Amino acid sequence: MALIFPHAVLGFANLSGRIFPEIKPHINNLEGLKKLQGYLAHVQFDSKLPISYLYQADELLNDLNVPHVTKIYTMDHEISENELNDFLQWVSERVKLI
Repeated sequence: MALIFPHAVLGFANLSGRIFPEIKPHINNLEGLKKLQGYLAHVQFDSKLPISYLYQADELLNDLNVPHVTKIYTMDHEISENELNDFLQWVSERVKLI
């Protein structure tokens, strides 16, 4: 949704997921995309979702000039403490919570 409505969010994260190619025709606010902040993380040995989803998402965001961070972790389909800490650090650098 962030790629379709970039004005509605500050950023987005994709943790061992994918960006569905079906949304590409709906992405039209290219200037708004430059203001987004994205975070992509995937695991190298994911038994549920292949790491190729990360590479596809990274390529799409590069093509759209969406600023983002890409991280790869060496484990199966899970979220480790290290991955969580990296993500929380990324969030804390962008959002000032009370």
